[in-house]
Amino acid sequence: ALENTSFNPKLVSHSENIGVIHKKIIENLYKNPVVICDVSGKNPNVMFELGLRLAFDKPTIIIKDYETDYSFDTSPIKHLEYPRDLNYSKMKQFQKELIEAVKATYEEPNDSTFLKSFGTFKAVKIDTETIPEYDFILEKIESLTKTIENTQYNNIYEKDIYGNNFYSRGTQLDAKGRVAKYIYDNEVNFSSTKKIVIADILNINPATISRVLRHFKRKNIIDSDEKIINKSLLMEYFEK
Repeated sequence: ALENTSFNPKLVSHSENIGVIHKKIIENLYKNPVVICDVSGKNPNVMFELGLRLAFDKPTIIIKDYETDYSFDTSPIKHLEYPRDLNYSKMKQFQKELIEAVKATYEEPNDSTFLKSFGTFKAVKIDTETIPEYDFILEKIESLTKTIENTQYNNIYEKDIYGNNFYSRGTQLDAKGRVAKYIYDNEVNFSSTKKIVIADILNINPATISRVLRHFKRKNIIDSDEKIINKSLLMEYFEK
């Protein structure tokens, strides 16, 4: 949405260096002048990251699709909304509103903070005693992440580890075959599973997964919500 502007949007997990991903997420949440947070579907990891950003009292723009309900704690904050079906004309209007919001937030950052709406508070800072060193933060995040993943993806991980050799790193299927097999075996959980988790399981770049999913949608194998439409066509990619 911001590709034709002077801004350079990046994922909160982006880093030029190799390192602990949670540390990079914390650094980017704290240091970036503006963060756009998409709470569509209320993914627990996203909501946790939003909570950190708001605790830092840094400028934040929240977006969501029309179908996602407002969360009680963040409902006072303005949300920009877009259609889940990505209708072209409505998405163009959303793009315009998002660009305007980013520009306004960047130029007047103090108008977009959260805590000031409730009184005078001392915002959390990484480089003060308000929050201890990174090791403490990372330990808590890793613990919470494991709890979330064990709850949300338990069936997938047990199957990956104990039930199906398809997920081993030595698989001979190409990228489309691996993604197709994963969708077929995990039809119920696939659309709600973060693509970065699936990418790690299948040893595929997340961008490759996105390209494969677009291919399957063009072939009418899965729908816009990533639900299977044609199982027989899907099976052709891994039963060769």
